[in-house]
Amino acid sequence: MLNMSSMGKAGSSKANVIDEDYNDAKSVPLLRAMVTCGIVSVIYMSGVISFSPFLSQFIRQRIAESYTYNTNESFSTGNICDRNKSNHDNLIGIKIQQQSSDILLYLSLSGSIASIFINLVIGSYSDFLGRKFLFFIPTLGAVLKGTMLCLVIAFRFPLGWLYLGYVLEGLTGSFSGYLLAVFAYTADVTEPGKKRTVMIALVEGSFAVAGSIGQLAVGFIIHNVNYLYAAIMITAIFGLGLILVITLLPETMTNKVEKRWSPLPHIKKVFGFFFTRGSGKQRAMYILALLIFFFGTFQMLGRSNVETLYQLDKPFCWSSLKIGYYGAIKLSFSVVCGLVGLKLLQPCFRDMTIALIGLAFGAASFVVEGLAVSDWMLYLVPLISILSFTVVPVARSVMSKMTSPMEQGALFSSIAVMESICSTLSATMYNTVYHATVDSLRGAVFIVMVGIAIICAACIIAFLFISREDTQVSESGVVPPTKVQLKSLNK
Repeated sequence: MLNMSSMGKAGSSKANVIDEDYNDAKSVPLLRAMVTCGIVSVIYMSGVISFSPFLSQFIRQRIAESYTYNTNESFSTGNICDRNKSNHDNLIGIKIQQQSSDILLYLSLSGSIASIFINLVIGSYSDFLGRKFLFFIPTLGAVLKGTMLCLVIAFRFPLGWLYLGYVLEGLTGSFSGYLLAVFAYTADVTEPGKKRTVMIALVEGSFAVAGSIGQLAVGFIIHNVNYLYAAIMITAIFGLGLILVITLLPETMTNKVEKRWSPLPHIKKVFGFFFTRGSGKQRAMYILALLIFFFGTFQMLGRSNVETLYQLDKPFCWSSLKIGYYGAIKLSFSVVCGLVGLKLLQPCFRDMTIALIGLAFGAASFVVEGLAVSDWMLYLVPLISILSFTVVPVARSVMSKMTSPMEQGALFSSIAVMESICSTLSATMYNTVYHATVDSLRGAVFIVMVGIAIICAACIIAFLFISREDTQVSESGVVPPTKVQLKSLNK
């Protein structure tokens, strides 16, 4: 009885500390903070999401042009699709797809590998430097990458110059660093609980809707004007986002921890959630939640490039405009349905259970996409993946709810590192599989995604089993480390 009483007092004390930390962090009104954050984030992500399909189409076009110059034949989308399996054009078309896939892979690796090391500490630094610089640095990197793309298109520089833009963006944290900023910022001004889950899902949903608009606009410009003007539009979007971060975005991290410039304490802080701090059960839950996030993200990152190549070639032969329309509808529909489904299911199920349901829908959509032989089968993919959007927001939210308000930067830094690693590995796997199967079973890469979904489902089931008696995880999160523990770590 004495132990139970002391545990109850300790839990109450920890909860009081958490409330103090949250009230200190929430010095900016929720509406002002989230509206401003939403505006700058939507602008940035509309550029990021539209950049990937744009780059796939541009690189494929440049590779096709190199064959045109060498053979005095034209290999546009139309006559690649008209080729016969038996003639020589078929082999050249396959080579174009394979080389495009390889270049996209190497570009992705050059940026994502660099971003891993930056994201390892940048989030923890933001716990005393503030969140605003987290938004500024990746946006600046995106402007530099977009500028390099414009130069390559305008002056017909070799595609190798694109690596410089990707490396520069990687050294600023890339899109993983930006997501770190957005979700740490969101956690600063929201209370732990199901409301935070909805808010994080809403933020991710706004990204997808903005990306839909950007993707549609880029497809229209490519189809009716040219690649250069589309690249200028994307770069201008990043530039606008940079200006708004400087001029409008309020700082939420007003109650900052002690300054520590050495990276070692920050690295220890980032990995402490998973290996050194809390009980064994709490560490296991952190690890499982991170694995759920990893495999849930693995399905999405790296998918866009091969999906665009998949749609450009036989049997679909889609134009840039059609790809833009499809991408916009797919993103918007899945996000809206995911948000509505999340809100409707929360009174009945735990968040992780909803994620498991969404994962099943997502796996079914991968099967249909991998076996598609006509346009209408691709049109079914957004309908089938109706709740698949919920997996990643739920995983982010669960980890955030388990963490002290003063350590959100460190937590999202670990998530950003995992996201960068995921980007590296998924791009490598998907592009390699697509390269190897483009002339035999082109949809095999989507069947691989089904396998990833099965692994993610196993992690979710394990998490639900471990946390089945801990109602705090489903409602407001497990008790995070206290402020006293945080200070001792920094010493």
